[in-house]
Amino acid sequence: MAAPPLTLVPWGFHLINMAECLTVRKKGFTLLELMLVIGIIAGLVALILPKMNNFQKYQKLDDTAQQLQSHIRLAQNQASSGVKCLSGARAKNWSLVLENTRSYKIVPQCTDGTDKPTTVYSLPAETEILTLEVVTAAGSCSDTSKVFAGYSLIFDNITADTNFNIPEVSPCFSYTAQPVKNLGVFLTLSALPTEFTSVVVQKGGGIYVSN
Repeated sequence: MAAPPLTLVPWGFHLINMAECLTVRKKGFTLLELMLVIGIIAGLVALILPKMNNFQKYQKLDDTAQQLQSHIRLAQNQASSGVKCLSGARAKNWSLVLENTRSYKIVPQCTDGTDKPTTVYSLPAETEILTLEVVTAAGSCSDTSKVFAGYSLIFDNITADTNFNIPEVSPCFSYTAQPVKNLGVFLTLSALPTEFTSVVVQKGGGIYVSN
């Protein structure tokens, strides 16, 4: 059988054989090459996917801390701005009061006695308060009892001071013989039980998130 005719066409400053060009175009990947590429892609997915899932969990935990911080600031701003109670009476102070490991409320202390919470908040699903750390001049105490009802952050309307109420049932109550310097609220996620982030409230009014 006769060989195909040699056809030369210009290509830039070179001449190419069209028959050779068609032959090159027919070449593809071998089965081994395809399996190698698929294996590399599968390995990358297996490596990256767990990290992405963990990143989303860490982000949720951080978002929860930011939410709690913003609500503490809200109570602080209500006090410093002199916001009145729902009844129209003057508020002596505004407090953020813990109800349990997952919910809290913002409450004004009104001069007419109508101390009704303005709003009750809940932490996002799968997140909860793990520990409360009370720091005083005498040292620090960690409450891991998860019986946190009654803990409160109190912001005075007049002086804008931050005060802390530690309930008598708390294992840290004895520490309140000395002035409380700050309170740390440690949050955790059920999917990451060994990881936590905290919101720290200082006597001087500072509120920050610490990882």
